[in-house]
Amino acid sequence: MPEVVTTKELYKFIFEELKKEKRSGAYRFNLKNSLYLLGPSGYPFEKYIAHLFKEYGYFAKHNLIFKGFCLIYEIDILIEKNDEKFLGECKFHQEKGKKKRC
Repeated sequence: MPEVVTTKELYKFIFEELKKEKRSGAYRFNLKNSLYLLGPSGYPFEKYIAHLFKEYGYFAKHNLIFKGFCLIYEIDILIEKNDEKFLGECKFHQEKGKKKRC
């Protein structure tokens, strides 16, 4: 009778084997876990999101500082294409399963 293996154990085994062959391929294997590996600060996540938009033909900048009349504002991402501009706030949660309930 074959040994019972959990999904988590199977993932770990496959991930470790892929890492031996090609590290970047291993991290693409599971996007969610790959995003967690960007670290706790959130800054690499903002950089990653800007890069994704650039790949789709947008102009994108991240981590911008604007001086307002009374305050200094930090904008996580600015995206432009044609005549449209978007400002965004990127939220990166290090904890798995974190969901906002309304």
